[in-house]
Amino acid sequence: GTPPSGGCPHGGYTFADYGHVVAGGPEVHADGEIWGQTLWDVRTALGSQTTEALVTEAMRLSPEEPSFLDERDAILQADQELFGGVHQTALWQAFAARGMGYYASTTDATDPAPLANFDPPPAGSADATLAGTVTDSVSGAPVAGATVYAGGHEDTAVQTDASGRYTLGDLAGGTSPPLLVTAPGYDRAVTASLPLTSGAGTHDVVLRRNWALSSGGAQVASFSGPDLTALGCGPTGAIDGALQTGWGSYQPAISAPPTSTLPASTAGPRTLTLRLSAPVDVRSVAIDPGATCGDDDSASLGAYQLETSADGATWSTATSGSFAAADDHHLNEVALPGVAPGVRFVRLTMLSPQGSTTNPALASSSFLDVSELSVYGAATATPAPPPAPPLPPSPGPPAVPLPTPPAPSPAPAPPAPTPRASHLDRSAPRLTLTPVVPSRHSLATLVRSAGLPLRLRCDERCTLSVRATIPRATARPLRISASGSTALLATVPTTTVRAGRTTTLALRVSRATARRLGRAHRISLTLTTAVRDGAGNRTTKTVRVTLTR
Repeated sequence: GTPPSGGCPHGGYTFADYGHVVAGGPEVHADGEIWGQTLWDVRTALGSQTTEALVTEAMRLSPEEPSFLDERDAILQADQELFGGVHQTALWQAFAARGMGYYASTTDATDPAPLANFDPPPAGSADATLAGTVTDSVSGAPVAGATVYAGGHEDTAVQTDASGRYTLGDLAGGTSPPLLVTAPGYDRAVTASLPLTSGAGTHDVVLRRNWALSSGGAQVASFSGPDLTALGCGPTGAIDGALQTGWGSYQPAISAPPTSTLPASTAGPRTLTLRLSAPVDVRSVAIDPGATCGDDDSASLGAYQLETSADGATWSTATSGSFAAADDHHLNEVALPGVAPGVRFVRLTMLSPQGSTTNPALASSSFLDVSELSVYGAATATPAPPPAPPLPPSPGPPAVPLPTPPAPSPAPAPPAPTPRASHLDRSAPRLTLTPVVPSRHSLATLVRSAGLPLRLRCDERCTLSVRATIPRATARPLRISASGSTALLATVPTTTVRAGRTTTLALRVSRATARRLGRAHRISLTLTTAVRDGAGNRTTKTVRVTLTR
């Protein structure tokens, strides 16, 4: 918790305590204390009536299953709509004091490790720059194609060049924002703020290669137990770099949960075999044993064994042990007794859950889960070719001329190597966005409380947000404020969409905007969707739709 301070005079919890209010990781009621205390601070600053109006309107504006930051943004937007933004400073002070400041960041409402920040919006002109180099923690080599952005503001993202260099511009002077840095095959790095001297600063970043990440080329070679991929609980969830997803299976003593329609399997230990993208001298592994797929924490991984292999046929035990509740929902690094050289395959065997397998009230009576497996080390060095043998000494001229032997047939040329496709995911996610627009009275669909339905589908798991704008010329007679050539009508805050599944989201406008749109007969709406996949690849999709009364 947080001790009393000027910003939090009553102490309590902040966003930095998320997932740690009670033992065992995130818990909706326990972590709700953070949000409840934040709203009490807002009520103290603005009064009961104003706060009630803001929170009620914000619930209409926020997306389904919102994160704390989604609700923060919705309250700030509600203040703009209802009160012309007169409470922005007080609101930011309350949110920043509770760790939901301007640079706070989270992937979605299920993120077990959000990034807290205690800064209000920066003041001053945005003319400062921050530059640096991103390198590999083991080899020191530059990391090209890494994504660097200010915490909580993915619209600032830039990518490193071939030398690992990046430059972030348009920053407020004084202090740099905390940076989030991602790259395929690397763990995410979060940096602290640094002073910006004379409007410029330098911040080099070191990334740690995680050889088990699917974004870096690791693949699931095989696994035992049921395949629950269709439920979002398949084995690839353990190597996607996201602690909120994982691999769900059955506890070893059963072939299927009783009275369940889930697929049957065979009883026995549950194994997951990974094929790394290259041979690695493995020094350590890290495991988040926390339960996933909606199971309670009794299904978290307890006893386990981890083996390594160079060829997938001959195996050596690298480490074994058992996890407890205090280990759940964060990575626990396990150093190996010695370096395991030339490893191409890693096998995790889940032996038992943490909870009782005989108590039907617990998830552990049926299920056994793990959230993430990481592998660390250095790429195995390729041995140098042996030196060429010395030439034989010259025998000198022959005493008698010898007949010239026939020329030997040339040796057949070795077959050309088959090109290998890169395992690094550098392709942007493919998104389909379809507004559900009725043939008549489509404008009424937007202004009603349910909002305009948007059907979205990603070819891979992606995170997206949607902005809806209209031209300035349309906004002016409706008395809707514009910035530049467009006016922002509404947003769908950051939302995670599962791979290959069609998700329907609602685009809702505030009551004040709905009243102003009631005077319109026809508007041209632009929907701009920013999309990011788990490897940090980004794309933007724009769809235009005409709505009529």
